[in-house]
Amino acid sequence: MKKNVSFGLLVLVFAMSVIGCVDDNNTTDDNNTTDDNNTTDGNNTTDGNEDIPENLPVAERWRKWADNSSTATVDYSVDADGVVTIIIGGTTDLSWKACCVYDYTAKMGKSYKYVLEAWTQNGTRTLNDLRYFNGFRFDINDLVFEEPLEMTTTRQTFTFIGNPITLDGVTELTFRGASQIGTFYIKVVSITEYN
Repeated sequence: MKKNVSFGLLVLVFAMSVIGCVDDNNTTDDNNTTDDNNTTDGNNTTDGNEDIPENLPVAERWRKWADNSSTATVDYSVDADGVVTIIIGGTTDLSWKACCVYDYTAKMGKSYKYVLEAWTQNGTRTLNDLRYFNGFRFDINDLVFEEPLEMTTTRQTFTFIGNPITLDGVTELTFRGASQIGTFYIKVVSITEYN
């Protein structure tokens, strides 16, 4: 009986550390992460909810995220044509520590075709790990593409077929950028079910 109570308390403590807490300005969790939309991770099912990302203006589907320990900073703006300007400042860090996120709704087990336009303000930029994320699960299958996205100052169209989605619901297409300081531009042309 004593082992069951101890195990139950351990599970409760672990669950509380995963859930974290929300302050008045940003969400935080014990992984020292913040975003700018006062959102929390958790149940991403839509259940017919009218607040799915596809019903929002493009500007409201974008947000930034940075690890609190990051030496890189991220800021963004979205213009009337749906082009997001992503500015990575500070000093370089691991790519995942500062990024911009685009929300869309996905179905478990389905692959999606991603059509993006991307370019830089100056020079070149390589995005090595464009990923999707939905809920608490990260795994090897969350890569959208296997090869780096190589951007130049010329506006280019890129098309990728992603790996199957692991959970139903609101999903984040994550553009990780902390490994290189500078400004780049992304337009999500379309995300459509592929299979």
